[in-house]
Amino acid sequence: LGRIANDAGIVYSGQAMAGQIIVIGQTRVGSQILCATASSEVPSTLTDIAAAKYQSSPAEWSADNINTGWACLKSSLSDPQYYQYNYESDIVAGTAPAADNTYTATALGDLDGDAVYSTFVLNGQVQEESDELVLTKAPALVETNPAE
Repeated sequence: LGRIANDAGIVYSGQAMAGQIIVIGQTRVGSQILCATASSEVPSTLTDIAAAKYQSSPAEWSADNINTGWACLKSSLSDPQYYQYNYESDIVAGTAPAADNTYTATALGDLDGDAVYSTFVLNGQVQEESDELVLTKAPALVETNPAE
C-alpha cells in the first residue's frame, strides 16, 4: 500500500499538459493529476487469495488509462501476492485536483482461508497550503483483523 501511495504522489507531483500546440508568444500551465478510481481490483476475485498466493499478470496492472487506475499510477507487482489490491479516488478522471480530493488504497487478505479478511487501508488527501495544493498521505495504515 505504501508503494501505491508513493506512486500516487509521484504522479501528482508531475506536470500534465495537453498535447496541443502552444501559440508563439503565449504560455500554457501544466496541472497536477490525482488518478481516478481503478476499474478493478487485482486479483479481481477474493477466492484467488484465499490461503494462497496469486500471480498477477502485467495486463491487470495496465488496465485503465493515463488518468485512471493502475495505468495512471504505474503501479504493479511482479511477485506472487497474498492480498487483493484496490485503489479508489473521489476525483473525476481528467479533471484537476482540488483541496479535499482523496484517494484510498486497500489490501484485503485471507491468509488462513476462513473467509475472514485482513483489511489494510492507506488514505491520501489533497490539502491547501499557502495557496498551493499538496498531496499528503496518512502516517499509518488502518488495520482491521490484521492476523487473519
